[in-house]
Amino acid sequence: MPSRLRKTRKLRGHVSHGHGRIGKHRKHPGGRGNAGGMHHHRINFDKYHPGYFGKVGMRHYHLKRNQSFCPTVNLDKLWTLVSEQTRINAAKNKTGAAPIIDVVRSDLEPCWKREELCPRLESHPDSPCPGVLQSSERICWSRFTGEGSQCPRECPDQKHALGASWMEWGYYKVLGKGKLPKQPVIVKAKFFSRRAEEKIKGVGGACVLVA
Repeated sequence: MPSRLRKTRKLRGHVSHGHGRIGKHRKHPGGRGNAGGMHHHRINFDKYHPGYFGKVGMRHYHLKRNQSFCPTVNLDKLWTLVSEQTRINAAKNKTGAAPIIDVVRSDLEPCWKREELCPRLESHPDSPCPGVLQSSERICWSRFTGEGSQCPRECPDQKHALGASWMEWGYYKVLGKGKLPKQPVIVKAKFFSRRAEEKIKGVGGACVLVA
């Protein structure tokens, strides 16, 4: 609304600006902030904020929240933890190699796109799946840290899974909301709900517990 149409334009020249006698529309007539929740604002607090006042439960001295720290992720968000290229290659893959999704450490960039960055990634000619890149015991992390470092996991050669470089995502538990595509997948997590495990195995995948 343009300012020329606002009510304040008509009220110019009227001292109280439509708010009564001197002092009637000033400061904090009901008290500052949440004042009066048990007194003159009791009806509002009882109606719209039940349980606002008082205590409940038992006291817990020296509470350590780290012990109950367990961030979760649902199945419908599972494939968002890997790159788009990983999803495309997994869908095209005809060798039976199931991609790995580690929800604690998730995929940054697929190994087959990092051949020039990581000389330790080589194709095993004697592998039942020739041409599939396998990671050796150490992975070159020079792109991220400027130096080589110990690989945080060992690539399961017997599965011929698609390797990846990793970073911390921080999900510990996989929950069962949503649907999975008809694509076998190996999911690594610290905890799985019953429904999540059933759905992952239902598409031909596997649940792997990690520490």
